[in-house]
Amino acid sequence: MDREQKIRERANQIWEEEGRPEGSHEEHWRRAEEEIAASEHVPAEDSNENWREEAGLPDDQRSPSVIPTVIPPD
Repeated sequence: MDREQKIRERANQIWEEEGRPEGSHEEHWRRAEEEIAASEHVPAEDSNENWREEAGLPDDQRSPSVIPTVIPPD
């Protein structure tokens, strides 16, 4: 099962558990996405894209534990 299908099914489950309220689909989707990301050990903000790679950061700066240092010019 692909990731989007997992999210869709979990969002539907949340909706059912909350009594099928109208107008809450975005919140249910967000919660489902966070839960699936957590179960995959992927930060929710990185779940849809690899922003570090797209930003062109060097490999050693792609790790969340590495904080780039800015050195002002002389």
